[in-house]
Amino acid sequence: QEISTPTETVSRLEDQAKEAQHNNELLQTELDTKESLQTELTAATEELQKLQTDKTTLHEKNKKLVKHKLDAKQQISELQQENETMSEKLEQVLSRQKECESQLSEYRNLRDKLETQLRNQTAECKVLQTENSKQERMVKVHAQTISDLQNTLQTQETQIEQQTARIQVMTQEHT
Repeated sequence: QEISTPTETVSRLEDQAKEAQHNNELLQTELDTKESLQTELTAATEELQKLQTDKTTLHEKNKKLVKHKLDAKQQISELQQENETMSEKLEQVLSRQKECESQLSEYRNLRDKLETQLRNQTAECKVLQTENSKQERMVKVHAQTISDLQNTLQTQETQIEQQTARIQVMTQEHT
């Protein structure tokens, strides 16, 4: 080995110190960078955990939405079935309504005919009542006439009897 002089040694040591200082600075920079990266990594890890939590929450919400969607499909299916049933019932009701309207029309026509017959019969009854009243008056008139004729007849019979009695008296007087 070569023996160095103190100046060389000092110079070499200064160079080594500078290099050590430079290495120290590089290490400090790397350490600062590492700390910065560690902070970023921690922040990224926290963000990742938050995102995973959000993902889990979204997954749960998605499950609920899928369940709601299935429930909604089931309800729609049930409502469609109920709608079909109601449509069939409505068709039956409309058919029955048409039948009822037809029967109602027939009943109205029959009622109109019966009302017309009733009016005609009422008019006929009034005519017959008027005729009956006339005949009752005529019966009374005839009854009075018959009574008058009977009275006249009785009077005449009485007169005839009186004349017959006189004739008999006169005949007996002549005999």
